[in-house]
This record gives sequence, structure tokens and C-alpha cells, in this order.
Amino acid sequence: MKYLIGNHKMNLSGSELTAYFKELKKVAKQSENYVGVCVPYVYLPLANKMCKKSKVHFGSQNMYFQPKGAFTGEISANMLKEFNTELVILGHSERRALFGETDELINQKLITTLKEGFTPILCIGETKEERESKQTNKVLKKQLVGALKGVEASALNKMFFAYEPVWAIGTGISATKQDAEKTIKHVKETIAKLYDLTNLDNIIVLYGGSLNSKNVNDILSQPHIDGGLIGGASLKVDEFKKLIDYKG
Repeated sequence: MKYLIGNHKMNLSGSELTAYFKELKKVAKQSENYVGVCVPYVYLPLANKMCKKSKVHFGSQNMYFQPKGAFTGEISANMLKEFNTELVILGHSERRALFGETDELINQKLITTLKEGFTPILCIGETKEERESKQTNKVLKKQLVGALKGVEASALNKMFFAYEPVWAIGTGISATKQDAEKTIKHVKETIAKLYDLTNLDNIIVLYGGSLNSKNVNDILSQPHIDGGLIGGASLKVDEFKKLIDYKG
């Protein structure tokens, strides 16, 4: 089984999403893969209504670590629970770059997300400059060490990791299957070393970064890549279906 999770970012209207979910439920029902989608906050009630009794998992694109208070524009665990939210994306490169999220903040969010019973999707990734200066492994290790501080080994099988090379997100340029496999294998080995684990099977790492119908077979056929966190290609069900239907 592969894990195919869409990240809608700030896209689609309510009416568009209603039609989208109607079709996505049909696609997910026929698939052997895990199908999920993370929508803007305002559409969580709609997702909750539309996805009941279906194989579509849904979630939020962010969550704050405080339970309540003077945090304008943020959303709490209890607010997400009202709509049966399952998934929560944390540490996306756009949150890091545009809104200044640090490893320390992401760590606080991750701990809260796990404590409150959600399934976090922890994003890590390097910039073009970091890649070109051969800093990829160093950057990813720093992000992992920072985010996982205080997280028990038993939590690893209750979360997803997503390797998203920043230089590939939304650019149409994807990592080669060899690069994606090599890096994700290294991510798994880094996590295993942090926790003194010998088995990598319970560490689920997705690839994100312009994953689409043209490269899905190459990327997902790699032994250490467990699925994808998908941006643009998840916005239309016809395109998303081509990824969801992957059979390894």
C-alpha cells in the first residue's frame, strides 16, 4: 500500500470542493492505497460532512500548539477535533519560508499533535542553494533532530514524514527517482539512528515536490518511498486519480 495525500494549500472554492469530494470518494473506494487530502481550515466542516463513511482521510494544513488564547489567525487541537480531523501537516517549507516557522516551533506543534491523537505529516526539505552546496543531509538531519526533540520512538508509527525538496515544490521540476530514493533512504536511516532502531519498516516517508502522473511510477517504484504528499496534481480528481491508482 502507498500513501497518497493531497495538500490543497489555498485553493478551490466550497462548491468546487463539494464536487471534488463526490468524485474522490468513488476513486478512493476502488483503490488499495491510502487516500487523504488536507484542505484549508474553512473547509474542514465540508470535508467532515462529505468524507463520512468513505475511504478518504482528511486533515488540516497546520495547527497551533496552544489550546486557546490570544493567537490571532491560529487554530487549536480542540477546534480541529470538532470536525473529526485526522491529518495535520506540520513544518511545510512554505510555512518555514513565508511565516518564519522554526524547528523549535514545529517541535512544539508536533508534540501537541501527537498528544491530541492526530496523525502529523512532518515536512522536511532543503533549498536549491543548500542542495548545490551539498548540504542536503546536514539540513535534513538538523530539521529532524529539532522537530523530534522529546518525541518517543513509539510515536514514529503514528505519523508520516514527507521529504519535500524546496527547489522542486511548485516548479514542475522533480527530483530524479534515484535522488529521491537515495535521500529518503538517508532520512529513514537518520531517524533510525536517532532512536537506535534496526528496522526501518515503521518509518513512513512520503515524497513531495512536483509529483504528478508523469513521474509517479518512477518515484513510487523505489523501495524506500512510501507514497507522496501532492500539491498541484491533487487539485483535480482526474489527475489525482492517476496517482491514487498506482500499483507497485
